[in-house]
Amino acid sequence: MPNLRGRSKPVRYSGAYHVQVGAYMSQVEAENRLGMVHQRATDLLDGHLPFTASFMKDDKEWYRARFAGFSQDDAKATCVALKKLSLDCAVMRAE
Repeated sequence: MPNLRGRSKPVRYSGAYHVQVGAYMSQVEAENRLGMVHQRATDLLDGHLPFTASFMKDDKEWYRARFAGFSQDDAKATCVALKKLSLDCAVMRAE
């Protein structure tokens, strides 16, 4: 998981939208994805909280890999920029 200390921008929690970068069957995989995506797109994601959120699907626990603290427009623009870097993503409203 990306280190939250020493960032150039403050961590933001207030945006009602997330950018999801994957869903995995293990929390470790989700955290690894967050770290890789953050490393490849630091300028886009700096200041946004990386986190995993678990959910059940077909009696199995899955983990969503997300970055928090976006407005809807910022989340959409970030996802477009991530896709240009060949990084899959989806804009999600915070639950």
